[in-house]
Amino acid sequence: MNIGIVTTWFDRGAAFVSKQYADILSKENSIFIFARGGEKYDKTSAHWQTYPVLWGKIYKESETRVNWNEFKKWIIENNIDLVIFNEQKDWEIIVDAKKLNIKTVAYIDYYTQETVPFFSLYDGLICNTKRHFSVFNWHPGAIYIPWGTDIEKFQNPHRVDNFKTPKFFHSAGMGGIRYRKGTDLLVKAFNQLEDKAELIIHSQVPLSYYSEIEHLVKSNPNISFIEKSVPPPGLYYLGNIYVYPSKLDGIGLTICESLAMGLPVITTNCAPMNEFVSHKRNGLLVDVEKYVARPDGYYWPESICSITDLKNAMQFMVTNFHKIQEFSDFSIENAHQNFNWESNATKLLTIINRIERIDVKHDIQAKALGYTFSTREKVYSRSQALIRKIRRKLFQY
Repeated sequence: MNIGIVTTWFDRGAAFVSKQYADILSKENSIFIFARGGEKYDKTSAHWQTYPVLWGKIYKESETRVNWNEFKKWIIENNIDLVIFNEQKDWEIIVDAKKLNIKTVAYIDYYTQETVPFFSLYDGLICNTKRHFSVFNWHPGAIYIPWGTDIEKFQNPHRVDNFKTPKFFHSAGMGGIRYRKGTDLLVKAFNQLEDKAELIIHSQVPLSYYSEIEHLVKSNPNISFIEKSVPPPGLYYLGNIYVYPSKLDGIGLTICESLAMGLPVITTNCAPMNEFVSHKRNGLLVDVEKYVARPDGYYWPESICSITDLKNAMQFMVTNFHKIQEFSDFSIENAHQNFNWESNATKLLTIINRIERIDVKHDIQAKALGYTFSTREKVYSRSQALIRKIRRKLFQY
């Protein structure tokens, strides 16, 4: 079967997810990539040249808009039978795709209370967490496939106890307006630690993007800030404990990666993060202090963990650092047993062939098309894009 994947296609979490799907599905199918969205394209890195890629037009006003003429030509020329859309927020292309007599599948990540019914326009839904599946189990084509990682690629060349002191590692990603990955909470908690430890923050954007905590990072000699885009397996090997006080996550991509690398994880005691971490086995879970609704109306609220509890969790790891290898060994064992993507996704090869076309529901279709041009998440997305643009000009990023 010829399978197309519509996705962001450069060093970002969504693209890494799409790449893992492509690698599994390519075992029995031909894969074609339609690159759309994001701030830029990476047309030079070998990592993103594995499959035939159509670099679609970038729309500054909509990060997931797809040009219909480009899409239609791509479908016809490659004789595509089924398309997987990753984090698709613009509904017009989904409605139009039904006209081409192809099957459409959504990788579930972004949805609001209002858009949940719109997913009935898809023929299939792929959920990688129990949390997502709990929302969409009404759909006849919904499937749950536990998330995982490439355990062959994510192997640590060092034993974590090779370090003489605790080295907390944190992936801050793109920072974001609301510090979605909890980088602000982490820095504040780390500055309250009683014993010596190090914190390494890996970011894809400059420290100036983190204005709220920039002075705290600069004033603490035990905090290192690394700004660069790094292909898998990343920089996890620089630390021996992964700290990820996430406020909101689709799957928690970096949690599985760090566990496979042997780093026990300190994270928020909220789904989906706590679907991967067992308290005091392969990490520690931090209590949620409050829940806050997102301005864009995303279905799930942000879970803001307690800075005090986060500090206590980090202090526990410092105090019990002599047990770090025990934590690490179980993290690796648990990752191999439960979060091996090669194993977890094998059934996808069979299931993808069983997906059947679902008749179009015209009332839902009309609502979806109307929603495309009048959404508060679109306003939120545009504000984020504007802020990124201003930051790039100010800081020459």
